[in-house]
Amino acid sequence: MNKQIVISLGGSLVFPSNKEEPDIKFVSEFAEFVKKEMLKVYDRIFIVVGGGKPARIYQQSLKKALPHISDRELDIVGIYATYVNAFFVKAFFSDYEFIYEDIIKGKDYRNLPELTNEKIIVGAGGEPGYSTDLDSVLLCERYGCKELLNLSNTKGVYDKDPNRFSDARFYPKISWEEYLGIIPNEWKPGLSTPFDPKASKLAQKLRIKVYIVKGDLINLEKITKEENFEGTIIS
Repeated sequence: MNKQIVISLGGSLVFPSNKEEPDIKFVSEFAEFVKKEMLKVYDRIFIVVGGGKPARIYQQSLKKALPHISDRELDIVGIYATYVNAFFVKAFFSDYEFIYEDIIKGKDYRNLPELTNEKIIVGAGGEPGYSTDLDSVLLCERYGCKELLNLSNTKGVYDKDPNRFSDARFYPKISWEEYLGIIPNEWKPGLSTPFDPKASKLAQKLRIKVYIVKGDLINLEKITKEENFEGTIIS
């Protein structure tokens, strides 16, 4: 394969926090754009889907009901939420001939499959202890991808929460070393950062370029066409 990309599709885009159901319009338009436009540029596209609102609801409910529940158990319920979101997203590619028939999930990331003619591969959460960001980087490592596109509901990387601090600094570009200096060092279930610590450390080691982008199709189109976009490049 000449050109491949991994998309880490934030669960907040699939099931937004302000909605009571998945965002059918966004997922449908996203799938059509991937099939009709991105496959003109990329030979193979991996899409790893996060847990979003369902994951947070289950995690928060368990913590409320069982205050001493372990981080591992909270991670597991969040991972299962990614399975549902990933199946939902994959259904919008059911008319596409060259889609990988299974969803990569759980322990699959320990022994990723050989691929032949598949051009679209959908993944969900892996194992406890990290987020789908790391699963996305593991796909990059296994299949030789050097670009990772992180789509979420945030504009990009700031030095602090822009919703709480009006003087938050936005980074159009930032090095891995700088980025690791402004996020927490350890993963915790439900941690909200543009790209999680474990994934970031491995991406730095593998020299992967990560785009942190607000997940709208206009931005996605600009990146696909290598035009100026709104977001952050970490490299």
